[in-house]
Amino acid sequence: MIGGSGAPSGGFAALDDTEWSKELNQNLMPAVVSIAPCCRRMIAQGSGVVIHVTSIQRVLPLPESTIAYAAAKAALST
Repeated sequence: MIGGSGAPSGGFAALDDTEWSKELNQNLMPAVVSIAPCCRRMIAQGSGVVIHVTSIQRVLPLPESTIAYAAAKAALST
């Protein structure tokens, strides 16, 4: 699955390293990996734009349920 959250409720305290990795691999890394070739081409040609459509949770996370998802979306926006 690409995107979404299956993390347990309970906020930060409920997330172990495995859950953090799963959320980042599901919500951030696919975009990073897929745009790398495009970025190389844009650099070579001297112009280009990357637009990511993320989630309102990047600025308004739900701390008791999807904090890792929100962190991934904030990273994607950055």
